[in-house]
Amino acid sequence: MKKILRLIIFFLLFISCKRDCPCKVDRSFNATIIGVGTDCGGRFLIQFDKPPKGISQNIAGNICYEVNLGDQYKIPGKRISLEYRAPKSEEDMACTAMGPAYPHIFITHVKAFEN
Repeated sequence: MKKILRLIIFFLLFISCKRDCPCKVDRSFNATIIGVGTDCGGRFLIQFDKPPKGISQNIAGNICYEVNLGDQYKIPGKRISLEYRAPKSEEDMACTAMGPAYPHIFITHVKAFEN
């Protein structure tokens, strides 16, 4: 009896630990590289096609400053798909107030569209 109970418990644990979810969430966002901003040194501005999610600040025109964008993508007008997160305090940089204030995003993955 104990042997059967152990097999049933093992089987239930095995089934419950499976993580095959057909509801995969797409966390990539399409955007366009605008160019170098006026405030943050050499940081580039990125304009999202749709309002990005998870950014605490209001975002004018769906525009953000990039952190961690590879040089091969720093081409004004280039179309990309990217994943991002909020930058940690040591990754962010202070900017001047010469131009509009845009939030910063830390890019974790980027892929260029084929032209």
